[in-house]
Amino acid sequence: MRRRCFGLSLLPVLALAATACGDDDSSSDTGGDDADVFDEGATDVPEDTPVETPVDTPVDTPVDTPVDTPVDTPVDTPVDGPPAVCTEYCGPVVAAGCTAGPPTVDSCLSGCTALVAACPDAFAALATCAGDEPTIECDAAGTPVAVGCEDEQYALLGCMSGGPCGHYCGQAMTAGCDETPATFAHCISNCAASQAACPAEFDDLSDCAGDDFTVTCDTLGRAAITDCVTEYADLMQCAVLDPCTTMCEPAIDADCSSGPPTLAACVEGCSSIAGTGCIGALTALATCAGEDATASCDSSGLPVIDDCETENAAYMACAGG
Repeated sequence: MRRRCFGLSLLPVLALAATACGDDDSSSDTGGDDADVFDEGATDVPEDTPVETPVDTPVDTPVDTPVDTPVDTPVDTPVDGPPAVCTEYCGPVVAAGCTAGPPTVDSCLSGCTALVAACPDAFAALATCAGDEPTIECDAAGTPVAVGCEDEQYALLGCMSGGPCGHYCGQAMTAGCDETPATFAHCISNCAASQAACPAEFDDLSDCAGDDFTVTCDTLGRAAITDCVTEYADLMQCAVLDPCTTMCEPAIDADCSSGPPTLAACVEGCSSIAGTGCIGALTALATCAGEDATASCDSSGLPVIDDCETENAAYMACAGG
């Protein structure tokens, strides 16, 4: 609340002048300087003339006094508690015990209230689909989802995430392409990793797509952005195909018993793994491998990039191997 300052009017102080009187009846023949002698009662100030009195100055009038302003009234104080729909949902959501879900009802209510304010249309669509008694389950990433309302759930998650990745993944998960990540969280992870690995290509695709775009499955089973085929292909080349090739060439040279039979088969398999949500792990491994990478065969007959054991283990863990 803004606090207002008040000014006080000050009453002027009048200066009073006293006249000086002579002390005898001396005549003018004293020969003295009559400039120092005043006639009693003589004055240069006309009677009834106010001295230094300000004109039209209000006396004791408060300045800038607010009218009918309540004192100490709180501003923007919420009147209501969490929306009723949050109260209905948070019990089942917390009871589901999902690892990526809210740990308590209070934290759920707080997040839900903010979500209703930020994404009212998407939340309303999900609430309408789920009904008064929603059934909540955990997806593969541990996120609580309303059963039977996957499309509405993805749209809401996309709105929550915001930005081009949120908008893209909200549609990509609904499109259900063969190379789509298994969960929304994996899709967001892949999108963010692509942006980090290939910022120029990501910006080109974002500029082409704009704020309103649609997603469809391309001939390779990937969730591509309609009308931006070239820009999408360039991003996939940079974020997936190039690092897969960097790893696959030394893997083929190692000629391991359980390794890929051809370079094309290796790149295809690598791309499929990356598409499930492993672009970040792939980028880290390819960066470690560098241009002159070599590979060796492990005890299972699989090729492993030399001197990149940590990155290789993370990639295999992401791939489920």
